[in-house]
Amino acid sequence: MSQPIGRPGNTQFLAQVYARAPNDAATDENGQYTADAVYAANPDLQSDDHNAVTRIVAASNSAGTSTPAATPNTPSGGTGAAGQIPENMLESVLQDINKAVADISAVEDGGTATLHWWGWELSLTETATKSFVELLSGDLTKLTTALGIGTVIVSPPLAGALAIFTIVTGAFATDITNTDTNGNGVTIKVRWFFPVPTVQAN
Repeated sequence: MSQPIGRPGNTQFLAQVYARAPNDAATDENGQYTADAVYAANPDLQSDDHNAVTRIVAASNSAGTSTPAATPNTPSGGTGAAGQIPENMLESVLQDINKAVADISAVEDGGTATLHWWGWELSLTETATKSFVELLSGDLTKLTTALGIGTVIVSPPLAGALAIFTIVTGAFATDITNTDTNGNGVTIKVRWFFPVPTVQAN
């Protein structure tokens, strides 16, 4: 996980930065986010926020570069990348390979990920939400390792899921289940350098 940024009490500071910047930002001609664009879209940002915004934008630009088809501000669905991860590699870190691959595929097929200037937004159908909860309920260390094998070829939904897996505990599965009360799935937001993802019902 990336090191926290900001001043002492950085979680509170970052929460304030994100609260002052609820709007998404446009990208430049190269498809990259800039701090200037974030400031233009979010007039409540303060000059003290600039270092944090710059590092957050850099994290999104890096994620966009390393994730095929992750177009900023454009939801991207799965492309079957889970099937491209060599099964023998997954088998070495997952005891129940068939169940894990099925759950990973369900998250990818039923997930839509959008890369924003602030991080990933992962929207899951009901089926994908249930599979995501199953994955979170397992061994997160093994799961992160398994997904990490495919980081070069990972699809946007799996990249968003991997960002979540690296910062949550299995208890987050309960939060998702408690939020998914209407049976339409959930949307999870992961903000760069911020330790707590948010979940809301679709």
